[in-house]
Amino acid sequence: MQCLIQVFKVNSDYSQEYADERYDGQESEFNRKHEWMDELVVPNGVISVTKTASEIYQLQGEKELGEVFSLEVPNMQLFCVESGNAPSFFVGASKAIVLETNLKKENDGYVLQLYLSDTEPFSNPVPGVYISARDFPKDLLS
Repeated sequence: MQCLIQVFKVNSDYSQEYADERYDGQESEFNRKHEWMDELVVPNGVISVTKTASEIYQLQGEKELGEVFSLEVPNMQLFCVESGNAPSFFVGASKAIVLETNLKKENDGYVLQLYLSDTEPFSNPVPGVYISARDFPKDLLS
């Protein structure tokens, strides 16, 4: 099975009323529902996609001078993608910016959708992971 991951940054200025009045209910160039969308595809071997009970994401990497770090990021809404032919990994975002999530199992795999708020700054340090400015590890800001 495969997994399609779609992440949308919602445009809080979108007006459905304006769309209904002028564009038969459709978006227009200056009235978009989403500011952007990221899409990731795990093409095959996906066994399961599940929402985790844990709210802590382990952000790992290497700083400029080769210093390895591993820091906990709290207040996350996470999903675990398990694969038979690759290590499992997490997809998710800070709860402060998550407006909605949808996880569907379909015939050929899974579809995971995350809708993120545009009212608070956030970063995307790892594909599929979105961390609000308030939750981002301060140790990495210097």
